[in-house]
Amino acid sequence: MSLSIHDSRREFPGGKAQFLSEMCLSSSDGQSYPFTMSHIEFNAAQLGPAASDLPASALPMGSSPVPAGFPSPAEDLQEEQLDLNLRLVQRPSATFFMRVDGDSMADAGIMHGAILVVDRSLRPKVGEIVVAALNDGFVCKRLRLLGGVPYLVSENASMAYPAIMLIEDEGHVLWGVVLSAINEFIRR
Repeated sequence: MSLSIHDSRREFPGGKAQFLSEMCLSSSDGQSYPFTMSHIEFNAAQLGPAASDLPASALPMGSSPVPAGFPSPAEDLQEEQLDLNLRLVQRPSATFFMRVDGDSMADAGIMHGAILVVDRSLRPKVGEIVVAALNDGFVCKRLRLLGGVPYLVSENASMAYPAIMLIEDEGHVLWGVVLSAINEFIRR
């Protein structure tokens, strides 16, 4: 299996630029599966402050991990500082937050209502969780090759969600790579 990529750039008024990566997965039997990934670049005024420009919002974080199995004796209660902007947002100008609707990715730890941190500047790799734009909206799925063909695959063993074949002619576009998911358990 090989992947070839051709990049192009299109300028828009107001400082926007769109990058198109035309990708083609080629299998060993000579079959080709083309698809496009679109990246949109905005100027800083349209997106607001970059994570590095935001006021410091570091909160205390314990230095010892919390066991999720059997409890262990408490170690030193030293604290570090954690700024979620710096931890979760690697490229502020290309990072978007999206809320999940549904449970098709529950087995990947992405629950209904989770907030996805999506980076549009990264090229998706097979096996990564991505957001794709389909004809009728966005979906969050894992990018897989099934029989050498690119598919978007759900991860929920208790539900039957069909895999979605990526077909460029039908307007399927890989929109971004999911870096993390924030699941809230209680919101008061």
